[in-house]
Amino acid sequence: KRWCKHLGRKTSLWLPTIQQEVQQRKLLYMGLYLLIWGEAANLRFMPECLCYLFHHMAFELYSVLAGNVSPTTGENVRPSYGGEEAFMKKVVTPICKIVEMVNFYIFMLMF
Repeated sequence: KRWCKHLGRKTSLWLPTIQQEVQQRKLLYMGLYLLIWGEAANLRFMPECLCYLFHHMAFELYSVLAGNVSPTTGENVRPSYGGEEAFMKKVVTPICKIVEMVNFYIFMLMF
């Protein structure tokens, strides 16, 4: 929540009012963070990136769990990416490529 406050954004973490559901939601959020942290090994040194990914995916998780309906399709909300290694291919790899390009550019400026 502090990260969202620092950015002046509303948090994506919503907890239900029933205590048992609060525990379940906290476990889901913790599991989500550990999955992101584990899959995004090269992004561990960019905590802002991990926070962004976590909050974005927590919003999607909430939408899926709440059974929200997509305004464009009229169907229940589904995760943006699916399939085998989708997180690595669609999220982590593009970020790593951008970081690699930026680092190369910075290196070239030094010489």
